[in-house]
Amino acid sequence: ASTGSFSTISLRNIVIDESNKLVVASTNPGIITVNTPAIRYGDVTGNGVVNVFDAQKVLDYVVGTLTLPDASCPNFTPAVADVSGNGTITSYDAALIFQYSVGLISQFPVEQKVVFGKRSMFASSNVPVVNLAISSPQNISGDIYKYDVQATDVQDLMAGEFGIACDPAVVSTIKDIQPSVRNSNIQAQYDGTDNTYKVAMTTNDRLDTASVKLFSIFVQHKAGVTQPGLHLAKALLNEGKISSNFPASGLLDPAASIKNPAALKALAAISMHFVKNSLRIENRSERAFTVRIYNMLGRMLFNQDYEAHVGNVAIALNSIPAGLYICSIKNAEKTFNSVVPVAGR
Repeated sequence: ASTGSFSTISLRNIVIDESNKLVVASTNPGIITVNTPAIRYGDVTGNGVVNVFDAQKVLDYVVGTLTLPDASCPNFTPAVADVSGNGTITSYDAALIFQYSVGLISQFPVEQKVVFGKRSMFASSNVPVVNLAISSPQNISGDIYKYDVQATDVQDLMAGEFGIACDPAVVSTIKDIQPSVRNSNIQAQYDGTDNTYKVAMTTNDRLDTASVKLFSIFVQHKAGVTQPGLHLAKALLNEGKISSNFPASGLLDPAASIKNPAALKALAAISMHFVKNSLRIENRSERAFTVRIYNMLGRMLFNQDYEAHVGNVAIALNSIPAGLYICSIKNAEKTFNSVVPVAGR
């Protein structure tokens, strides 16, 4: 078109927000419609349906048997796979996708929006503690031995990742791994760089029991060697919502924006809640953070940086018209987004 002339522009499927595809607009003639998020959480394979194949892909990724990008799961991104919304991709996300695919849950935690009241970014600090142990080797036949991984004082266990150290002076070959829990799924991979067998498991049933055998590992010992060759070294249960008698370091998702437990702790120290026409942010972290507020068309209405140790922040929303707005809180490790209702002037 020449300067000063007018042309009709057809707009379709416009991603407005800068991160996480929060707001998407589509058009009919003369009408712009703002829809709910375009993300179909959990659908990493991109076929429009959340099913067990998606859950299995997430489990494969957690143990390292799936490397991204992969043609079988073109939609596999942190925004899609992190259905718990904690900033990491773990076996807990796979467990939630399994549960969703069979109808045990109808919504993922990441989809739960703040309307009224307080919602913390992470679970309460009052986490249960599960005691884990690996059995002594049980001879099955010849040089084949079985090791059982067991748990006691189990509360609400859905998923776990386990780092099992293999002694190369004892173990010749890992032959097989078998789940022992009903309706459970398991994936594992051996890492020869540090002689670690990484195991990820999920269960469709939340385990609450005094004692349970989680899975068994079958290995071939070197000829004549009977001493233990497998040792439980690390464990991450329900992505940290449950503690154990083993450290979780090194088991968080390597592609996640949050890299270590210290960063998780720092972000967990920030929470937000809505009181009348005021947004209250409680900051107990040691990191600086930014607060932004967008309207549902993606226009930024508020943008403020806060230094570390700033304490609590109250943001008055009286001047903003009534409606729903997107609040984004971001520090160096993660962005937390939520929908905030405003009653108007």
